[in-house]
Amino acid sequence: PVTHFVPTAPGGDAIAPPSPFWGDRGLPGGAMRGLPFEDSSIKSIVSHHCFEHIGEGFVPLMDEVYRVLEPGGILRVITPLFPSRNAVEDPDHVRYFMPQTWDTCCGFPDNHWHEGFATPYTKARFEKLAEDHTAVAEGTTPWYEKEGAREIRVALKARK
Repeated sequence: PVTHFVPTAPGGDAIAPPSPFWGDRGLPGGAMRGLPFEDSSIKSIVSHHCFEHIGEGFVPLMDEVYRVLEPGGILRVITPLFPSRNAVEDPDHVRYFMPQTWDTCCGFPDNHWHEGFATPYTKARFEKLAEDHTAVAEGTTPWYEKEGAREIRVALKARK
């Protein structure tokens, strides 16, 4: 199984969490899973080409990110933009991102998931502050880059 590492403190070394599952807190015996930070204790989180490698634990991870961000805290994320070559050719990518992917945890207070979804997937409530698409490098032969975009960069603000 793949082990995902988390930092021990802002700027600290990364350690393997006690379980591959995210988000379970207050387990018997005082054990804890999830990000090892207090509620609303982090001002900013940056994820650079990481989330596309997170499988089943993505939604609980988003809940954990939201939990540890302070009100108004910022999550900055860079991921390959589907259907770019960068998104699909890496065999370790298990998740794809489009602009609409981030809309599933954005909107406040009610519209934080797509209209057609019967149940919200996440407890996270973010406001999308910025979205940018990085162009394919000049001289690169495009494969299926929509308008030449290869990655998406978003900035999300925790609404608490």
